[in-house]
Amino acid sequence: MVEMVKQQRRFRQQVRLADLNHLKKLEENLMISYDRAFLATYYVLNEMFQKTPSDSLAAIAGDMDPFIFADGKSADPASYEDFVDCCKEVEKQENYGEDIHLAYRCGLAYMQFFHDSWGYPLEDEIKRFSFEDFKKAYEKAAQTTQ
Repeated sequence: MVEMVKQQRRFRQQVRLADLNHLKKLEENLMISYDRAFLATYYVLNEMFQKTPSDSLAAIAGDMDPFIFADGKSADPASYEDFVDCCKEVEKQENYGEDIHLAYRCGLAYMQFFHDSWGYPLEDEIKRFSFEDFKKAYEKAAQTTQ
């Protein structure tokens, strides 16, 4: 009987560890998704800036730029944190659809955050932030974040 109780405890511990490992993998995948969505958003905003320069786009894309420093992180670490916060808000409000649609909505939410919180005049840029452009950038970002 004692041996059976010990086996049951070991089994429960193994199940808990498996659950924890599964949750860690999900979290890691989610972080990779944030990285890819962030990079795709940067690509789109940078391209928009190249076509139609503005102080607002320069500031946002400059803060996001992951190619300034060797570590591949955003030039301003707060920009990545703000982006993830925007994504978490999107995730709370929206159904979990395909990654690319969620990532696109994260990019839009990030731009809206700068508009609402910091007063950046981004109305036109938000309208021009197309899903088609984002889709191309999202595929490009997949090559970088793997």
